[in-house]
Amino acid sequence: MNKGDLEGIKTRLVEGRTALLSMLDEKDKAKQAEYHAKIKKVTAEINTMIPGMVVKEKGTACEGKLNELKEAWVIFRDGRDNNVIPALLAGRVDEAKAIGTGIQKERFARVNSIVDGLLAQT
Repeated sequence: MNKGDLEGIKTRLVEGRTALLSMLDEKDKAKQAEYHAKIKKVTAEINTMIPGMVVKEKGTACEGKLNELKEAWVIFRDGRDNNVIPALLAGRVDEAKAIGTGIQKERFARVNSIVDGLLAQT
């Protein structure tokens, strides 16, 4: 696991979150589709990056944090992709915003915090 990989994940997390928040406020369907495409792109990149990360020494705090990151990412990603975006695309904007700025905000903060902690250890 190296610092550059973690910084890349952090950048993509922010890009995806920013795109989601923009998508939630966008009324134009074409623009929503652009934001959705951006979210899918950075998600695919993160889905490749996180599992590819390995720690040098097994059984370390770093390994535990990496496992925590993997779990937190899946919970965040699936919550967004299975709840927020479908609600928005179905026209349930208030529901999508409530989830996206509620529990999903907390999940995002957790993933971001874990990445920050790993960055501090590298």
